[in-house]
Amino acid sequence: MDKQTLDELLAEYDREMKVTRTVLDQVPDEHLDWAPHPKSMKLRNLANHVATMTDWLLVTVDKDELDFADPTPPPTYANRAEMLAGFDRVAAQTRTAIMKLPLEKWHATWTCRQGPQVLHAASRLHIYRIWCLNHLVSHRGQLNLYYRLLNLPVATLYFNSADEPEFSFS
Repeated sequence: MDKQTLDELLAEYDREMKVTRTVLDQVPDEHLDWAPHPKSMKLRNLANHVATMTDWLLVTVDKDELDFADPTPPPTYANRAEMLAGFDRVAAQTRTAIMKLPLEKWHATWTCRQGPQVLHAASRLHIYRIWCLNHLVSHRGQLNLYYRLLNLPVATLYFNSADEPEFSFS
């Protein structure tokens, strides 16, 4: 990876964290135990998952592997304020870790294992983009769907939404 690509990666990270924070800032504390279907996560669990995806990003950037035999469970936040505080703290740590990671380490192998059993191994860049960032984007959209089903405003993720119809490229 070259410096220009890293700069683009950071710009993408900053944008996705800004949008994710906007969506988390809309978490309705009064509906945390709501779920749209019996097979669906409760809003609390989904919002916590979105808020703690930065923890996965940080591990991916900061470590060479994740071993599920010795897991560090993500925090569980009780309400929107705790989610935002935790998200902001780890998002800032992750950004710093991204900036400090030597360029050549983005292409090094990152491993997910269960003790001695390798579950998956790929370049750190692949894990960062697919398992972490795209995973976050997917669940963030799911959270916005929960808001729509609760008849709450839906934030703009890309360009505009029915509740924020003004076209924006930010």
